[in-house]
Amino acid sequence: MTTDTSPYAAPKSDLSVKQDFIPSFSNLNFWRKLYLVLMWLLTLLVIVSVVRQAFDGQAISGTTAQLAVAGLWLGFSCWQHTAIVNRKLTQLTVLTVINIVPFFNIIGALILLSIRRVTKKELAMYNISST
Repeated sequence: MTTDTSPYAAPKSDLSVKQDFIPSFSNLNFWRKLYLVLMWLLTLLVIVSVVRQAFDGQAISGTTAQLAVAGLWLGFSCWQHTAIVNRKLTQLTVLTVINIVPFFNIIGALILLSIRRVTKKELAMYNISST
């Protein structure tokens, strides 16, 4: 029996043994990292433009509403970031539903559903219970 010593050979591993896996941004796949980076860039752009418009206006009630929207957007982005990075399946499901029901954001819901599917496979591969 010959041993394959090629650097391109698939690694031999026993998936029945629980492996050490620490969820972090660095061990996300390319598409989830790209989604998070684009989400934060869009969030930064929206918050800067909303805050800029809020302080250019004269009405205080409009300024308060605009700052509240910016804060909610920031909070929603933080929630998505932590759910994706920490691989929280329940939170990803809730975020998917929130994207569909109040926001009517079908594309965003499909992206989050795909992220949830990949996360579920990843957790099964590392033999980690889904939360």
